[in-house]
Amino acid sequence: MEVNYFSVCFWVNTTFDAKQKGIYVKIPKRILFNKENEKIMPLSSDDKRLAEDEYHSLGYLSKHWPNDDMNVRFVKPLGFLKEYNAIITERIYAKHFFKMFRQFDLQRRFNEKPDITHHVLSRLGTSLSKFHKETLKVCTFNFEVAFAKMESCCLVLKSYGVDNNYINTVLNKIKKISNYDLETFQTNTLKGFDVRQVFIDKEKNIFLLDPGKMKFDYIEMDLARFIVTCRILYWGSILSFFRSTPNSSYEKSFIKAYYGKRKSPSNILNVLIIKELLKHWKMAYRVTGIKSWPSPIKIFIKKTYIDPFYKSKINAELTKLGI
Repeated sequence: MEVNYFSVCFWVNTTFDAKQKGIYVKIPKRILFNKENEKIMPLSSDDKRLAEDEYHSLGYLSKHWPNDDMNVRFVKPLGFLKEYNAIITERIYAKHFFKMFRQFDLQRRFNEKPDITHHVLSRLGTSLSKFHKETLKVCTFNFEVAFAKMESCCLVLKSYGVDNNYINTVLNKIKKISNYDLETFQTNTLKGFDVRQVFIDKEKNIFLLDPGKMKFDYIEMDLARFIVTCRILYWGSILSFFRSTPNSSYEKSFIKAYYGKRKSPSNILNVLIIKELLKHWKMAYRVTGIKSWPSPIKIFIKKTYIDPFYKSKINAELTKLGI
């Protein structure tokens, strides 16, 4: 059994016609280090909602995700056992892409040659773009709604002890673009579009897991989510102390493939990247707070590891916005 922050999982394997086959069972649960929640029963209303949202997304994606020569697809849903909140899917036999990503990015620092990571990210960008095009609708970016969510994150960060002056400066700078009339598109987006949910097999087929809840939202929202998960690729490793992120060329490969010949990204993407960074910063504090480490160690990690990392990434986005 695998127990994660938001699920309990296991798999069943067999051999059929000399080929290994398997199913994967995922039981969504809000666990977050709470040992009492690691048992499958009882199921809360939140647990049930997590499962229903994800199974609905998988069913939709099995019909509407592009089936083309990119060989990128979401894992196939096979059934849902409502009594146990259990989502059953095919089991894929593939490796974590983010581990490959780390390896090639580290090697790239000594070798400028392109690697397979660029190709994988381009395929992901192209496939996501095709999926979005099915339900595109022109709209105007609602800055006030996005800003309210950022303010909410900032209030929590302040309550955790993050520097008030820095947080206020960030919010004041972002307010400067509030009067911009920014046109964009809305479409079906995926809350779980994350580099850590990408797998690749020996034949270089790409599989995506855990799409999460589907929401009609700005196209830049999926881009921001994915980009930020790439930027925190080294999170949890010693390289995070040096504020390491993958080479910017990888991100450019993803963005270039997504937009193709269309208009390049607008300021909306930078704003939503900041929103995602604030959300991850808040989560980093929450997770650290739950850990059973001595208080001095927690304070040290927050002030030397978490805060400098997120400040540097947010500052970079503010610079791109010219504010």
